[in-house]
Order: sequence, then structure tokens, then C-alpha cells
Amino acid sequence: MLVDETPPSARNSRRAATNSASVFFAQLLSLGTSLGVTILMARYLGRDGFGLFSYALVFVNIFAMLADFGMQTILVREMARSRWKPAELLTGAVVIKGSLSLLAIALTISAAWTIGYPHKLFVVIAILAFSIPVSFKFYTFRAIFESHFNATLRMQVPMLFQLLDSLLLFGTIAALVYHHAGLETLVMAYVLCNLPGFFLTIYVATRRIKIRRTLDKKLIAFLLKESLPLWIYTILMTLAVSVDSFLLRDLQGEAALGIYSAALRLTSPLLFIPQGIAASLLPLLSRYHQESQGKKAIAFNLGMKITLLPAVALAVAATFLGAELIQLLYSEAYSDSVEPLIILMWSQAFFFLGYFFTNALTSANLQQMAYPAAAAMLLSNGAGGWILIQKLGPNGAAIAKFISHFVGFLVLVISTRKTFSLDWSQLVFKPIRYGLFLVIIFAILKHLHGNIFFVGAVGFLFMITLAWGVLNRDERALFSMMFRPTSVKSP
Repeated sequence: MLVDETPPSARNSRRAATNSASVFFAQLLSLGTSLGVTILMARYLGRDGFGLFSYALVFVNIFAMLADFGMQTILVREMARSRWKPAELLTGAVVIKGSLSLLAIALTISAAWTIGYPHKLFVVIAILAFSIPVSFKFYTFRAIFESHFNATLRMQVPMLFQLLDSLLLFGTIAALVYHHAGLETLVMAYVLCNLPGFFLTIYVATRRIKIRRTLDKKLIAFLLKESLPLWIYTILMTLAVSVDSFLLRDLQGEAALGIYSAALRLTSPLLFIPQGIAASLLPLLSRYHQESQGKKAIAFNLGMKITLLPAVALAVAATFLGAELIQLLYSEAYSDSVEPLIILMWSQAFFFLGYFFTNALTSANLQQMAYPAAAAMLLSNGAGGWILIQKLGPNGAAIAKFISHFVGFLVLVISTRKTFSLDWSQLVFKPIRYGLFLVIIFAILKHLHGNIFFVGAVGFLFMITLAWGVLNRDERALFSMMFRPTSVKSP
């Protein structure tokens, strides 16, 4: 039986607990406000306008990855380890990411101009390019100043500022929609509403850590060297999950992309589920990789299970509730988004598992083994999208993404099978049995009135997950350890 052998510090335990709770609460609120902004803009702009806006976001995100350079994880790791002084790390990162952010803005605008996009799309892309350094949604310049809070378990500080930006954006967009503002004005607000949180984050961070006037060249070289592998993987993954949107717009037009984006913007934020699970299990997997292969196997199979089951439940729910959800959020104009939503939600099961497998490889210092999966996803989504979108439109794009997530998952299974002991009953048979049981229950509850059905389905989901022997004794012990704060060294 697993026993938590980590001696907690009362002070740091409270800090860790507060950090986890505040981050989770702020994420939920930010997701809610972001969804509200998406709904407002989709309804107001219509399928063509929303498709144009979504395409511009995807385009800018590609170049934002240049400014990210995979450095966020490295900064947090090094600040936590105290190998370098925080002031040295912050100064080096400011120089690197500041330069890369300016370069990313210039390249974004130059690329849009060179491609020869229509004037309206070019203007929207040019405005959105200036969000690269200031938005909390990109791991660029602003993220440098959040790293200190992340490393010291004080993430409630930047999360509060992120929530401020989200609420300000929602209120501003609502007011602009009420006054019938144009798309360019809405996009300008989308950028400017990041500024209060941006400046507050920098102010609070630099009150704690002073930026130095001198640079450590060895540190600059170290940061670039350590970040490069993560940057390559990030670029591959960003392209892999974005190529379908580019193809859909070019092959079917902006209205088709608007239909697809309405579904995509409901599924992509759900990534916070595997992110939270991976963040909780990564320290345990890292420790067990050195201490105990038996415990590592239990932790890995637990991670697979609790990552996959919510994805299956959400997919079943979308299958039964998709039409009502699209109608409620977007109106009848987006009724064609129902089928892409269902397909994309099922694809999330493989994407969730892929995210967890990638973090598991990182815990064993094998993160480079995730490259083939990202490359396979890019190739399959590109080739599949090219074929399927021409025939099926938005549905084809969703099917291509489903195939790419499945292919990436299979490659990761091959990559992890020698390092981790895969329990196929947990990976295949239990989720299938669980999903079929949920289908039967949802089919029965479907006859109830809307809200009663929704509350009943969610309540039953939690009961069956807890009571149906989903977790064995060792897994329940490990599951409780995931949420038990451990000692963290203060800066």
C-alpha cells in the first residue's frame, strides 16, 4: 500500500493549498468569462465575421510560439531549484523574450502582408499581433514575470490579474456589442484589455525581484540551450492543432471556419483537465521513477484512468446535449456546429491521454520521445484535413483532428510502453464499459426536461465514478496524495 513519506511544512502546506485552490478557482472564472466573450462575438459577428476573427487568432498564435521559445517551464524549474539567482534569471529572460516578442510582432505583420490577405483580415491580424507580449494567453513576455509566482507557489497573484483582464474584456466586449461596434474596434479591445493585468504583474514582480543592468552571458546561453527542445515540440504541436483551421478557411471560406471555430472554442479550453492532473502527478512520477518501479506503475495507470474517464464522460454528454448546447450558446445560426462539436469532444479523449503521456515521459527525462508523436499529428492532420475538408467541410476538419489525436496517442503508447507498465484493462476495457454504461443512463435521463436532465446526468456521473470501483485501494491512496500539499522551499 502506498504511504506518503514526504514530511510537510505547515507554512508551505498552507501556501500550496492556497495556491492550488486559487489557481483552480481563477481558471474556472477565466474560462467562464472567455466563453462569454466567445459567445458574444460569435453571435454578433455571424459565421463569416467570427471565422475571420478565429483565423486571425490562429495565425497570430503561430508566431507567438517564436516569442515563447519554450522558456516558461525552464524558468519555473530554475527558480524553484535556486541554481541561479532570481534577478539573474529574470534579467536574462527579459532580454531574450523581449527581443523575441518584438521579432514575433514584426514577423506576424510582415507575413500577413506578404501573403496578401484581404485588407480587413490584415488589419485584424496586425492589431492582434500586439497582444503577443501582453496577453496571459501566450507564454511570452508577460509570462516571465509570472514565473516567480509560479515557482514560489504564489500563483494567486498573477491569476488575480488574469481574472481582472478577463472580466474587463467581457464587460468591454458586451458594451461594444451593445453599441454596434465594428470588428476592428472589438479586436482593439481584445488587445487593450490585457494591459492592466500586464502592468500590474510587472509592477508586483519587480518589487520582489529587481532587474539587473548587467547580463550573464553563460545564463543566456543556458536558457537558450535548455529551452530549445521544448520550443521545437511546442512549434510542432501548435502547427499540428492549427493546420485544420488554415485548410478549412482556404478550402471552404470563413463561414465554414466560423462554424468549426464555434465547436472548437468549446472543446479546447477543456485542456485544463489533463493539465491539472499532470501537474499533480508529475512530482510523484518523477520521484517514483528513481525510487520504485511498482509505485511508478500505479501512479501512471492512475493518471491514465482519471485523465480518460472525464474525457469519455464529456464526450457522451456532448453526444446527447450537443444540439441543445449549441442552440443555447450560439443560436440556430450555428446548428451546423453540432456534429463537429461531438467529433471534437470524442477526439479529446486521445488528446487528454497524449498530454498526460507527454508529461510522464518528461518525468523520466525522456521528453524528446514526444517529438515523433507531434510530427505524426501534424502530418496526419494536414493530409487528412486536405482530403476530408474538401468533401465534408467543417465535419471533415473535425474528423481529421480526431484522426491526428488518435495517431499521436498511438505513437506515444509505443514510446512509453518500455518505460511505463501499461495496464490495458485501464486503458481500453474499463473506459469502454464505463462509456457504454453512461450512454444507457444518458439515454434514459434524456427524456427528462432540460435542466433536470443536466443536473441528474452530472450528479449520476460523480456517483458512478466514486462508487463503481473505478479506483482500487492503492490508487485511492495515491489519489489522496495528489491533493495533499508537500513542503516547498521558500525563496
